[in-house]
Amino acid sequence: MNLSKYKYLSTCILSIAILIGIIITPFFISRVDYNYLSVVLFLLFSFVPFLTVKLKDKRNIKIVKYLIIVTPILLMYLIVGISAKNVTAIFLCFSILLGVIINFILLNKHLGIKVFIPIAISFLVYSAYPYFFSEMKLSKSFLNVKVDPSVTIISKDSVILDLISKKNRLTILEFWNSACAKCIKDFPKFQEFYDQNKLNYNVFSVNVPHKRDLETGFDPFLFVEKQGYSFPVLIGTEEDFLKLKGKAFPTVIVIDKQNSIRYSGIITYPSDIRRFNFNNILEKIENKTL
Repeated sequence: MNLSKYKYLSTCILSIAILIGIIITPFFISRVDYNYLSVVLFLLFSFVPFLTVKLKDKRNIKIVKYLIIVTPILLMYLIVGISAKNVTAIFLCFSILLGVIINFILLNKHLGIKVFIPIAISFLVYSAYPYFFSEMKLSKSFLNVKVDPSVTIISKDSVILDLISKKNRLTILEFWNSACAKCIKDFPKFQEFYDQNKLNYNVFSVNVPHKRDLETGFDPFLFVEKQGYSFPVLIGTEEDFLKLKGKAFPTVIVIDKQNSIRYSGIITYPSDIRRFNFNNILEKIENKTL
């Protein structure tokens, strides 16, 4: 047997083993913190190639081995990220590429520490960016403004939602319209959020009719019902949305028990590239520690 024909066999086996482990990540990617997962992938691909890529290999041999190891996994993440519109999966590709670059540098001593340090710093900045960005955005979302009594949000039966009287629970209003693709895409997540919190909070989905809805006859109640969702739908005007300190779609407004607007921003789900926990924010508002 001519073993030279199988000189890439170990690389292929390694690639398949990693691929089997990574390919299941779409099923748990939404349950794992983005920063933790990016660091794990970075470290994995910084050191795993040492098992097959050797210092004595010629450069073209090294490149082929790296491609065999990395290409299937990068393709998988890109396909998952693009098809499912999961930005997390796409960002994780950079962790893999940075890890491979670091490995390549470690196997090429002449490139030296001058290259290693900038790339390591770049990775740390890249890894921390979503956290600092979300924190800056979050800080601008906290308010303490009384609800305008002229706001009129109605149900399917034309019943006006009472936002003025004191309540024994927080009220959560997620505003959306038919032109907001992200709003509709997140309906399954909002349904899950509603199912988990409907006994603790007053949770509503509020449609603000788009200009074209009058022409097309768009019915938000029927639209949501046909898709099999059970969260309650209300209708409000754009004027109401602005009075409640709405910004852009989707926006979540949290009103406390004393009918003050305490939060106007985004609602976060586990799959989002953001570290802050929306449920923790609700608890702090409810306990008056925010």
